[in-house]
Amino acid sequence: MPRTPGRLMPERLPLHPNHVVRPNGAEQIDVPPYAAHARIDAFLARYGEGRSRSDWVRLIQQGAVTLDGKIVRPSDRVLSGQRIRVQTAAVAVQREIPPASEIPVTIVFEDPAMTS
Repeated sequence: MPRTPGRLMPERLPLHPNHVVRPNGAEQIDVPPYAAHARIDAFLARYGEGRSRSDWVRLIQQGAVTLDGKIVRPSDRVLSGQRIRVQTAAVAVQREIPPASEIPVTIVFEDPAMTS
């Protein structure tokens, strides 16, 4: 469509808000103007990476998500320019798995058709 004189084209919106992941696992997301007044759980589900909405709700309820330094509820609304911080504990749980020969197994049923 050709541009007509005096008609301004709308400003292009970025595809994703500014999202920074720090080496310690903390995330920071800046709320852009086009996302103002969205619920924080819906905003994070759409623009936060790698988690479902229910995962975000769980993190919010655990207190891992703050909005400008304050703990939020999933239904709280975000405003343009606010900063969301997500602090998850990136703790790897190491478990000792015994060798297969040491795992006790009880045979309940043996099918003669399956043995050779």
